[in-house]
Amino acid sequence: MLIHGDMLQKLVNKIIEDIGYNINIIDTDGIIIASGNPHRIGTFHKIGKQASDEERRVDIHAIDEDHYKGVKAGINQPFYHNNTLIGIIGITGIPSEINDLSNIVKSMIELMYEQEVLKQKMYYRQSDKTFFLNELINLTDRESLVTTINWGDKLGYDMTTRRNAIVLEFNDSDGNDSSFATQEKIQVIYQHIKSNKRHHKNDISTVVSSNRIVILKASYFLDVDIEAENLREYVFELVRIINTNTSRAYLIACGSFYDDIYHIKSSYYEAEFVLDQMKKSSKDQFGFIQDYLLAYFLSKTSDNVLKHFFEEDYQKLRTINGMTETVVCMYQSNMNMSQCAKDMFLHRNTILFRLNRLKEILHLDPTEQIGDRIYWYLFAEYIISKRN
Repeated sequence: MLIHGDMLQKLVNKIIEDIGYNINIIDTDGIIIASGNPHRIGTFHKIGKQASDEERRVDIHAIDEDHYKGVKAGINQPFYHNNTLIGIIGITGIPSEINDLSNIVKSMIELMYEQEVLKQKMYYRQSDKTFFLNELINLTDRESLVTTINWGDKLGYDMTTRRNAIVLEFNDSDGNDSSFATQEKIQVIYQHIKSNKRHHKNDISTVVSSNRIVILKASYFLDVDIEAENLREYVFELVRIINTNTSRAYLIACGSFYDDIYHIKSSYYEAEFVLDQMKKSSKDQFGFIQDYLLAYFLSKTSDNVLKHFFEEDYQKLRTINGMTETVVCMYQSNMNMSQCAKDMFLHRNTILFRLNRLKEILHLDPTEQIGDRIYWYLFAEYIISKRN
């Protein structure tokens, strides 16, 4: 198998620019697939075919040119990968003068071929992992799980491990980092993530699109507090890696841990929910489902139930200037009036006045009664959902 001609042509052009000699790359059938002379691409090279068939270097001297139609003096050198003949390198020139150069070019071509083979292996493995991960997060029954687990075993993963889902999403819009739209850029970040010491061999990860990376993070901690701290430190490492490699805006969202791989899809959709919430209201670059539980639970409640408990109070406040905004701000500032005033660019006394007015309208005292505070928080999330 010979690597793609376009890639070889780029290398040929660069070598010709550097050394000044014409070069042809010839496949094992004697067909020129890259050349300094574009008119020769796709034509048959008799000496290249001879060198391929005999697997030896064939030199053509000036005196030999008349014996071969279209052939010029030079060296036709086989090159190999893992001791297998890949093709022939033809360099035009006097053989005695370009002998050392021929060996250098041969080494360059073989090195490039090795790198391309590794890149293709990585691409195919990543494609397998992307398909495998999509299967995991779209499982609909236990019967399908058996096949998926066997697939994971073949890919080298311990499928009994407790995991959570992490979704990294990068901003698609143009910015200072205009090259980020390319798949190559996100691959660079992905490779840095994989090589980090906090990334475990059982972490199932892949690039799922030009702006997304998904990681199913493995956990081996029996203590949930240590597990949560380890996850947080891992996310901090992701932040460091991304900030080092791009200026593009991004978000990192984490679902909860599940012991059963069948439920990893739930963790993934939790991470999706966190992403959606962060896009709407958060200034943070990363978030955890535990930070959004109220909103998450409300998202699982039917509209009829939510309206039954909250719509009447919402209608009372929506026509009074600043009231719904104050409910939400007090909730987001954990009932801290000073912080709320700062966030709303208002005087603290204004917030105090509104808070007292809200207590009267809603018949609540969230600063003193825990039940009233819970209602306030739920009501605030209801208001946020109405806005969105």
